Amino acid sequence: MQAPRSKPHDSRSTSVVSALVANGLVDPARTDEAVAVVDDSLRRPLGEASSLRHRLSELAGYVGGAFVAAAVAVFLVDRWESLSTGEQVGLLAAVAVVLAAAGVMLGLVGGGLSVLRSDEQPVRRRLAGVLFAGSAGVAAIAALVQVDSMDVDGSEPGLAASFTLFALGVLGYVLAPTI
Repeated sequence: MQAPRSKPHDSRSTSVVSALVANGLVDPARTDEAVAVVDDSLRRPLGEASSLRHRLSELAGYVGGAFVAAAVAVFLVDRWESLSTGEQVGLLAAVAVVLAAAGVMLGLVGGGLSVLRSDEQPVRRRLAGVLFAGSAGVAAIAALVQVDSMDVDGSEPGLAASFTLFALGVLGYVLAPTI
């Protein structure tokens, strides 16, 4: 007798095994075992060459995103000092919200936010983690700019930025646990 599985069966496994049973290729008495074998097979990572190709594609996506962020930064650096504090904070907050929303949408279109906390789609989880971390970082800079503009003495701007980074970083990690 097998111990109960911790993960539910993949619907594809059940349909594959049902087709095999219907065609007489699998004994109906061994359906549960066949579903377990197909489940395990579907959960295994792809082959080495395919995995390398996927890793390189993922890396190219990150590099492309970094180029876009750098281009935006270069475009804004000349205008940054001419912006009011409200405009600076608003711009940074908008970027933080867009990054966080992109991470949430990535989870929602991939089968729900619970997928980001599982090992089913590690690339999606890592990308969402990067988006959430980026959002936390930009929000921390927005907090720093805002508190720094209030002419406070001491470590308040740094504390505000650190607290914002920590709180949003933890929230991002809860949504998409990554390194």
